[in-house]
Amino acid sequence: MAVISAYLGMIIIWTTTPLAIKWSAEAGHFLVGATGRMIIGTILCLIIMALFKVRLRWDKQACYAYAIASISMYAALSMTYYASQFVSSGLISVLFGFTPIVASLLSVFWVKSEQITAIQWGGMIMGVIGLSIIFNAEVANSPQSIYGFGALFIAVSLHSGSSVWLKSIPHNLSPLALTTGGLLTALPLYLLTGWIMDVHPPTDISFKALAAISYLGIFGSVVGFIMYFYVLNHVGATKTALITLITPVLALFLGMSLNNEALEIHVWIGTMAILSGLALYQWGGLFAITWKKAHLFFSFR
Repeated sequence: MAVISAYLGMIIIWTTTPLAIKWSAEAGHFLVGATGRMIIGTILCLIIMALFKVRLRWDKQACYAYAIASISMYAALSMTYYASQFVSSGLISVLFGFTPIVASLLSVFWVKSEQITAIQWGGMIMGVIGLSIIFNAEVANSPQSIYGFGALFIAVSLHSGSSVWLKSIPHNLSPLALTTGGLLTALPLYLLTGWIMDVHPPTDISFKALAAISYLGIFGSVVGFIMYFYVLNHVGATKTALITLITPVLALFLGMSLNNEALEIHVWIGTMAILSGLALYQWGGLFAITWKKAHLFFSFR
């Protein structure tokens, strides 16, 4: 029951996160929102650790796990924030829908824990066709969106790689400890990046941007990551990534309703092609087996 609750919580948080990232961009430089989110999340995690008297391990194995977790928290997340300047919140969620495929590919060629079937290759091709439909139309309307697509491709790859890598190593860390350690590792990287890029805290910030940063710091960085690592420990990287089959459509409607994001027909066609490809990739083998059994059953009758 706890896994199901965490799974549902992740769906809600992952659906609302792209829109909150867009709103936090009103604070100025994209790193301002990301760094503010990390600061809030880190402080909150340390408070929770102190209240529950949980000690943070700093042995070699734990630090290794923190470093891997920070790949998603720093590298993938900063690329997502950068991309939010060029693409809509709905498209951020749609492109993150490729996470299950990328995670599976990495599992095959990296940890060699899976094999890709012909049906799965067909699902990938369908997904790429859907992405091509969206990409071509978006770049034609706004050439700068190519930077957003490129950054999101990097973000998805890094996020998936972090998930698969983390799942493949023994660390025996609780989700809270792993989240706290990852945040403590990622936060200095954000501060260093901001210093290198000469990013300064805003002198004036809107309530909407401040609320979005606070929401992401509490739910996106703490509650969301704790749920994510908890689910990841119980069901694995590929099944955890299935959440991205649900969130894109919800995020598209959310962006349209709350952020006045225009949804052209090519976005819906491309999104449906991507989600159909993902469904075929994940469950195509099951459909084929079910169809074969049904065919044999009616043949004997």
